[in-house]
Amino acid sequence: MINGVLSLASRSLRGIMTPRGEISWVDANLSVG
Repeated sequence: MINGVLSLASRSLRGIMTPRGEISWVDANLSVG
């Protein structure tokens, strides 16, 4: 677990985040079916 935290800390924020244009959105108020 500590190894995962340390490897995450060594990454840049830009390398972790997903650009907004590449995210698919789902409306939480839509009914299913």
